[in-house]
Amino acid sequence: MSSNQNIVEFSVSPVDHVCDLHGDPCHPDLVLFFNGNQWMVIEELLAAFRQEHPDIKNIFYETLPPGILAHQIRHGTLRIGELIISTPPGIFTAGREEMEASLRRASSTATIFTPKTV
Repeated sequence: MSSNQNIVEFSVSPVDHVCDLHGDPCHPDLVLFFNGNQWMVIEELLAAFRQEHPDIKNIFYETLPPGILAHQIRHGTLRIGELIISTPPGIFTAGREEMEASLRRASSTATIFTPKTV
């Protein structure tokens, strides 16, 4: 993200509080979509990722329910009030069922990784 001195802050609590969108969706180096229940690992995961990839500075990520994320991917947009986000994910994480459903719907150019069956 840009230096904090370049950011204009405007806040009208509680209407401007969206805790599931993080970073700048307009200028990302990487976009990640996580299921909402994965939020507790993200800070540690991103810290390790940033150590390995210091060139990737601006990460935008969402932590929404998997059905919302899948719908957003299929239709290309997410609307929250009057805000519309049309930033596609570089990486989408989900549970096995969601990933298999995504694989069935995916185009031939998509790459989807699913966990191995143990």
